[in-house]
Amino acid sequence: RGRAVTMEDGTYVCSDADFEKELAYLKEKVVAGAEFIVTQMFFEVSVFTAFVDACRAIGITCPIIPGIMLVQNAGGFGRMT
Repeated sequence: RGRAVTMEDGTYVCSDADFEKELAYLKEKVVAGAEFIVTQMFFEVSVFTAFVDACRAIGITCPIIPGIMLVQNAGGFGRMT
């Protein structure tokens, strides 16, 4: 099962096992003193809320700021989506 998206060749960007390892590492950073988290850019709010829920479930309580990217022109935006 994939956490993010499936590539054309059928492989997943992030497996559930990898996602769990990344969350554990993220929690280590917070325990070590990180005061907030900035995510990567995303296009679906459900992706962000699922990430926040997963963080909260393992005890990460610091603020989680959604990553943004300024759209400079329609062509560039079209290539990203």
